[in-house]
Amino acid sequence: MFLDTLDDTGLIVRVIDSLLDSLVDQQKLLSCLVGRPVALALNLSPRLLNDPPFCRGLLKRLLEGQFQTGSLILELTEDTLTHELAEANELLQQLKNLGARVALDDFGVGQASLNHLRQFPFDLVKIDRDFIRNVISDSNDASLVQAIIHLAHAFDMKVVAEGVETKGQLAFVQNLGCDFIQGYLIGMPLSAEQAQECAAVDQASGGLFEPTEFLVD
Repeated sequence: MFLDTLDDTGLIVRVIDSLLDSLVDQQKLLSCLVGRPVALALNLSPRLLNDPPFCRGLLKRLLEGQFQTGSLILELTEDTLTHELAEANELLQQLKNLGARVALDDFGVGQASLNHLRQFPFDLVKIDRDFIRNVISDSNDASLVQAIIHLAHAFDMKVVAEGVETKGQLAFVQNLGCDFIQGYLIGMPLSAEQAQECAAVDQASGGLFEPTEFLVD
């Protein structure tokens, strides 16, 4: 609700822009601690996507090399891409050309058509947790998840299964060739400080911990 209020009032633009300054530093620190790049995922609301100063600032950060290539993931829900599609596509392509990756978030529950997968330069498709929740017991959900994975791979996109909470769900999506897993079974959300502590323990123990993503939601 708090973030929704910020978005509705337009304050989200200033908040996220300011937050990115500190997150860039945290991302670099964590990457150094674990010895490999850690991605920063930023959810782009319609307000952010359609704010020219914010988008120019994001392009500037990429031009200045604040993010390693591929380490900034821009996540958009299906409902974000309902207006000014040509302009949105051009912006996303510019961001990709500068090294960002683009993800279609919560796929399957919004208003997107298959044309969105063809039209926009997505690198990742994230299957909404609503389809994963009953994937073992509901044959319709199982068929949909299988179809989404095959479709995304046909477009040369990687797939993330959201909301994986049981070993059965994990085995199911792995058997279908899902590329990445997200959910409480894999790990609970961590603050930046907690992630740094885990990274330090990981380095001392030989490298079992693999943080991959900060999420700015």
